[in-house]
Amino acid sequence: MKKELEPIISNYFGSLANLQRDETEVVDGSQEKKEKQPREIIEEQDIQQGKLHIGYRTNVTYEDDDYFALQLFNGVFGGFSHSKLFINVREKASLAYYAASRVESHKGLLIVMAGIESTKFDAATKIIFEQMEAMKAGDFSEADLEQTKAVFKNQLLETMDVPRGKIELEYHNVLSKKPRPINEWLELIEQVKKEDIVRVANKVQLDTVYFLKGKEADQHE
Repeated sequence: MKKELEPIISNYFGSLANLQRDETEVVDGSQEKKEKQPREIIEEQDIQQGKLHIGYRTNVTYEDDDYFALQLFNGVFGGFSHSKLFINVREKASLAYYAASRVESHKGLLIVMAGIESTKFDAATKIIFEQMEAMKAGDFSEADLEQTKAVFKNQLLETMDVPRGKIELEYHNVLSKKPRPINEWLELIEQVKKEDIVRVANKVQLDTVYFLKGKEADQHE
């Protein structure tokens, strides 16, 4: 099946493989990397629960050696129920109906997602940004890291018990052209240290804050 599909995909999408994103601009006759300023986008709809999405650029993708450190960073930050976002935004401050984050492995993106009251935008974003700064400062324990490793490995093994999970792993391997069998995932997860996560955290850059709020909420609190 793979051999049959490859020429079809190449025929329709092959030209896309040669496209490269240009992130440089000419300044005084020389090329410099663009430094994008974070954007804030606020839209309104007739909804009761506001939807807050915050996008970060991680500067790490599946092919990179820091990929597993990034996954564990996300687990401590917002990926699991013991994470900083869940505990501090949802449980302690009661500012969100849900608060979590996920990694887009091949685009190098980190997305924070929270459901909040439309009047709680400022308070919620403040605490979310504080959790990111805490990660960059290494403000989490070895116990947090070990718990995250255990949960991540268990989740991974459960995923591999179903055909969809095996397909997802193969998708990563084919798309990145860097095969990593499941046993390598488990080994590399275990090797990650706290300083690796702090290093990855300090690569993360805020890109866009998007908030979809209810029409009745005209002011932030």
